[in-house]
Amino acid sequence: MQISLKSLKRIDIIKVTGRLDGVGVDDLETAISDLANRKRFSLIIDCSELSYINSAGLRVLMATLKQCKSHSGHLVFAHVNEQITDTFSIVGFQSLFEQFDTILDAVDSFN
Repeated sequence: MQISLKSLKRIDIIKVTGRLDGVGVDDLETAISDLANRKRFSLIIDCSELSYINSAGLRVLMATLKQCKSHSGHLVFAHVNEQITDTFSIVGFQSLFEQFDTILDAVDSFN
């Protein structure tokens, strides 16, 4: 799994590539923790190259959502493919995770 970060003025985009599972989840937690330490709680998860997510990945995303909300921030998802959408739906996260077709739509949701 690879993670890349892009910071805009008020929003950070986290692109996750590959599989978000027990092997890569620590890297995502570290990236999010680094952003939190800098008081950055407006996040977009770019799922355009995310191929798989398991319970460890879902746990990190749920914890991130709670952390963002507790600091008056927001967490949204962009480019979510059908497999990831199905996973969100199966575990009941579909209604918790706001999803957008494009990064631009996700950025616009912060206005």
